[in-house]
Formats: sequence, C-alpha cells, structure tokens
Amino acid sequence: MSLHEAELTGRFRQFYNTAIFPDLLRLEQRRRSALLGTMGSGFVFVVLLAVELTLHMPLFTFLLVMVGGGVFYYFYSKIEQFRQIFKPQVVGAVLDFLDNQVSYETLVYYPNKKLPEELFNKSLLFTTYNTYQGEDKITGKIGELPFQLSELQVERASPNRARMDSVFRGVMMHVVSGIDNAGNMLIIPRLRREEFADTIERFVKLGGRVVNDAMLSKAFMTQYYVLATADAWIDTRFSAEMEAELLSYQVKTGRDFAFSFIGREIFIAFWQDRDLLEPRIWQSNTSFELVKEYFDDL
Repeated sequence: MSLHEAELTGRFRQFYNTAIFPDLLRLEQRRRSALLGTMGSGFVFVVLLAVELTLHMPLFTFLLVMVGGGVFYYFYSKIEQFRQIFKPQVVGAVLDFLDNQVSYETLVYYPNKKLPEELFNKSLLFTTYNTYQGEDKITGKIGELPFQLSELQVERASPNRARMDSVFRGVMMHVVSGIDNAGNMLIIPRLRREEFADTIERFVKLGGRVVNDAMLSKAFMTQYYVLATADAWIDTRFSAEMEAELLSYQVKTGRDFAFSFIGREIFIAFWQDRDLLEPRIWQSNTSFELVKEYFDDL
C-alpha cells in the first residue's frame, strides 16, 4: 500500500467511525428485529399447523393461514425493506466522503437506474445479447471529466441449451475525455480472447488492426490484446504509467477488465461475479471491511 493509499484509508476509517458506523448500528437493529420476527412467526405457524393437523378443524385452518401468513409476510417484508434501505444509505455516505476528495465532484447515486443501453452498445466491446439489466448507477466528475457507471448483467440465449449465457456481469464505466481523440481502440484480456471473437471480427471489419507493438510495456502486451483503427491516436491515450497502474490493479484485485476508446469517449468494463455491498441477512453488517471493500472499488 502506498503512502497516499494509507493516508486515504486512515481518513476514511475516521469518516466511517463518525458518519457511517452509527447508521450501521441503527440498520443492524432493523435487521435483527425483522429476522427474529420472521423466524418467530414462521416457528409459531409450523407449531399451530401441527396442532391443527391433529385436531382436524377446518375453520381453525382457515384462520391460521390468513393470520399466520399475514404476520409472516409482514416480517418478511421488513427484511426486504432493510435490503432496499441498506445500500442507498451506505453508498450515499461513501460518496459523500469521495465528494470531498480532490479528484471527485458532484457524485450522485441512483439505486434503481443503470448505464443507458445505447452507451453499452457504443462501447463496441460486446456484440449480440438478449437481456440487459442493471442497477446502482453513479454519476459525477473525475476532475473535469464527467462519468457514469453502473452494475450490469447482460445475457444471451445459449445456442445449444435451454438457458441464458452470460455476456457480461460486472461494472461498466463511461467517461467523456477532455481530449478530442480520433479513431477507435479496444483493449481486451488475452485470457478472454475467445469470448471476444465476434467483437474482434466486427472491429477488424470496421478497420481495426492489432497494435500491440505500439504499447510501451511488454508486461501489458502479454496480458492484453490491443486493436486500433488506423486513425487512432494511441500515444495520447496510453502512457507507461497508465499501463503500470492497470496491471497493478489487476494483480491487486484479481479482476479482469476491458477498455475501448471511441473517439473522445472511454468505456471500461470490470468483471464482477457478485453484487457490490449487498447486505448480509444472517450476519451483522457493522463491519468496516464490508464498507471498505466497496470504497476500494469506487
């Protein structure tokens, strides 16, 4: 961990202790009461049902189903309310902290919105798909560059089985660069090259070609497959420092990512197999590590 990262983590821990942890304690009380109510009502319902099966009382059965089912649904709905409240409250607090940092500005969180589908298609990173779903959209600025991102789950019908295959599951980010670059460029993980066969074929038809020899780092070339159109300004988009940072991020997180530069627009796709900052129902959520994990992703 660099000195800057250590200082930022220290400031965030202080912010967590004063601004986030008290809210987590209140949310923890809601989780416990909803969970205990659901479990208690379910247990009582099962006991009364066993008694009814012994006594064979139709009227009692009707009342049991109506009242017991209603009570169980009430407490179960409290669990769902907890899920709906937890993420916006915690994410909002994390964004408040980031908003006060030098690099970020005007961060806004939309829990039920996603990256527009037309931007996903404009990235040229993925081809055919059938379903496009997403949530947890964030908009803002990095310095002077406007950006938006969201979690996405994109699938297509399997050609061989009666199921849906994953096209992409993770986070996609869209940034509008301040430099009016020409041409298009794709950066694809070599380990996922087969998944991107259709993408590569389409890009070649659009005038793309392999330009790995234009990259500055041999380590980067061994990990990523780089294509660009003839008019792409490669030198203005990548530096040795950027290549090193991207490789360092991949090693630290173990997560793959793909890039595309379409004119002055930048698209970054990070693969993620789980939803970020989903609350735990059977365990306490008053954990700095849980919130820090989401903070690190941002």
